[in-house]
Amino acid sequence: MIEVEVYRSRKRAETYLLVRAEDGLSRVPEALITHFGTAVFSFRFDLTGERRLPRIDSGDLLTRLQEAGYWLQLPPPAELPT
Repeated sequence: MIEVEVYRSRKRAETYLLVRAEDGLSRVPEALITHFGTAVFSFRFDLTGERRLPRIDSGDLLTRLQEAGYWLQLPPPAELPT
């Protein structure tokens, strides 16, 4: 289990950065921070293998946070008109 912090972008709707709480934003590349815009703290949660997440498997998120230190969650793709 690790503690995860979620930050939302003030610049881009429905865009979030998930990071290990112990690292904060320190492992997020500067270029991504510039593109992301101001990071606004949203909430914190404990990540376990059993936790269900809306857009990523909890095991995949855990791996991503351990390897890269962050995960960028983008908005869902827009539906194309039929």
